[in-house]
Amino acid sequence: MKKIIALLVVCLLASVGVQAAIIYQDNFGEDGLGVNAGVGGGLTSRTIRQHSWDDTGVLQFVTSANTHYLNRAIAYTDNTFQSSQGFKLTVDYFWTSTLGASSLSFGLVSDDTDLSTYSGFHPFSGDTNVYSFGVNPDNGNYAFTDGSSVTNLDNASGLLGPSSTDFEVAMTVAPDGSGGADFAWSIDGVNQGSKNIAVFDFNKSFHFVAYGQDDQGNKGINAVTLEAIPEPAALTLVGLSGLGFMWIKKRFS
Repeated sequence: MKKIIALLVVCLLASVGVQAAIIYQDNFGEDGLGVNAGVGGGLTSRTIRQHSWDDTGVLQFVTSANTHYLNRAIAYTDNTFQSSQGFKLTVDYFWTSTLGASSLSFGLVSDDTDLSTYSGFHPFSGDTNVYSFGVNPDNGNYAFTDGSSVTNLDNASGLLGPSSTDFEVAMTVAPDGSGGADFAWSIDGVNQGSKNIAVFDFNKSFHFVAYGQDDQGNKGINAVTLEAIPEPAALTLVGLSGLGFMWIKKRFS
């Protein structure tokens, strides 16, 4: 009986342990950027030129009275997040105009970049000085930047807006077992393909970052969820738990 109880405990722990951990989640409940009732802390808005971000029930790109195509701002998480087995980032957003230099992009940027002094343009396939991966709906690119060059992981130009309809983009990155990474993404639940890069540093810690530019149209983010992909050991335990339950069923049925 003791062996049976021990096995049940192992199975239970394995079942709990395999759950992907939500390490950051914000549904923007008008509680202020710095306050997040969800998971993982709040956000900071950095005005690079005139414009800003605010929590108005969504993460809203706020334009100032001064109009100029170079006006821009970023919002970034106060905390950073690290996962040796990779991430899944899901962003529900809206973006309604490509007039002028209207731009929206979002993704993860490593803490190698001091975002409190960041003054560049969008950090996802636009600024090669950052270590990042993310989506730029302006050109439909899903891209990785290693601090010196940009790798275009995929392109879905025309599928990401602008539109009065909200879009949900999910991006994943996971180790390939050889020092590199496998990237994949989906738009509104439809798989858009995958790509491998030879080198990716999973020891880095990342901020979630949103970037907006120009005063044309309306753009913002409804919700963000960042998950840490489970460790392989947890997946192994799940397999063992399944075998354990099968053994118990056979033993006592």
